[in-house]
Amino acid sequence: AYEARSWDEVRILGQSSLSATLPRVHPEGVGLARVGLPVSPQEDTRVGGRAAVTAAVADGAQLAVVVAEDEVGVTVLPTELDRRLVSWGGTRATSDSGASVMAWPLGATSRRPAHGAPPPDLDAHDTLAYLGRFGRRSAVNTAWLAEAGPPWTWPVQPTAVELTGLRDVPALFDLLDQGVAPAVVGPVTWLTDVPALDANAVEVERALTVGPTVAGNGPHIAVAVDGFGPARRRTLTVTCSAPTWIPLDRAQVWGPGGALLATLHADAPTPPQIVGTVEVHEDDWVAVTCSGDAANPPLLDAPAWAVHAGLWPRLPED
Repeated sequence: AYEARSWDEVRILGQSSLSATLPRVHPEGVGLARVGLPVSPQEDTRVGGRAAVTAAVADGAQLAVVVAEDEVGVTVLPTELDRRLVSWGGTRATSDSGASVMAWPLGATSRRPAHGAPPPDLDAHDTLAYLGRFGRRSAVNTAWLAEAGPPWTWPVQPTAVELTGLRDVPALFDLLDQGVAPAVVGPVTWLTDVPALDANAVEVERALTVGPTVAGNGPHIAVAVDGFGPARRRTLTVTCSAPTWIPLDRAQVWGPGGALLATLHADAPTPPQIVGTVEVHEDDWVAVTCSGDAANPPLLDAPAWAVHAGLWPRLPED
């Protein structure tokens, strides 16, 4: 959420202090979410809930969801940070096939086994049904989608689809072809219409469930419906942006059946930004991805990617 600054050498003589101001690099009203942060008592991590949410605040996040595999992650938010972050504890259940369901909020005070995490050996439908009760929010991965079958057979509608890279977008396109438009979450999730300070749970939950959301490893995508032309066509303005340390090369606009409608290329490398317009039919869904060809360690371990949750360009007042 912030621009990076680097010092090659800092000399310390006696008692020294160093301060820096890191400017925000995302537009006003855009919020950052960290969904699915692994915390103890998960077996393969010793990170506690307090450390995880404090790191999320340092990243500039307005929402953090901490989870533990087959248990319930506990979130402990320091009082001095409660104006900056909404945090929830939850659980993740993963089958032997890799199908995963996250759900939140859950508390660790339940006397049920594993504090209410689902019992083992449930199938995809039963796991979602178990975790999706009582108005909880949930996110499923693409392995769950493959195992669960068509959306009309699902016991409840998951809040979001968890993406791990552009290889997951065909599963999202398949849902959009069936008229299902879930939110998307990823290692970095961008929310819309969330204040930087004093965000409350209602505003954050609405931003996640109503959207649009953007999932990726850092870049942000904005899509605006600018107007309409003949034959029920709409003009979309697509803007992909990132801090200087995230290289961007292209943005791609997708439509029904996973058809590639347009490819936009970066004009200026610093700061990385891609802006362009595309005409689409107002009744067709549209999704946008952006990506880069190169990583930039140690700040970016893999090439940049981002996915804008699908939308239908028809304006609300139509």
